[in-house]
Amino acid sequence: MSDEELDLAWKPNKRPQSTIAQNFSIDLHDLFKISNSISDLHATVYAKKRAVYTQTSELREIERRLREIEERLTSAGIQPVSLNHNHNMRRQQSSQNDSFNTTSSISTDK
Repeated sequence: MSDEELDLAWKPNKRPQSTIAQNFSIDLHDLFKISNSISDLHATVYAKKRAVYTQTSELREIERRLREIEERLTSAGIQPVSLNHNHNMRRQQSSQNDSFNTTSSISTDK
């Protein structure tokens, strides 16, 4: 019989896959822990996107409230100090302290 005749004579059995193939697939999934990896990754990504969205919304709300407070301070005649200005001042003070500590340690080493 030729290959074509064998293909025509072939009748599928009721099993969609051989038992060996199914067992091998199960073993691979168990070995590499990939049974639900795509769905697990999808759920993880979705949860992280949701967290980022929530945190972004909270940040926008806080920024809006800060702007309102700055506007109220300005209307009351008080000059509000920007948060960025405070952060930059702290950074400058920190670098001055670091340079002082470095200078003092050099002078004590001599």
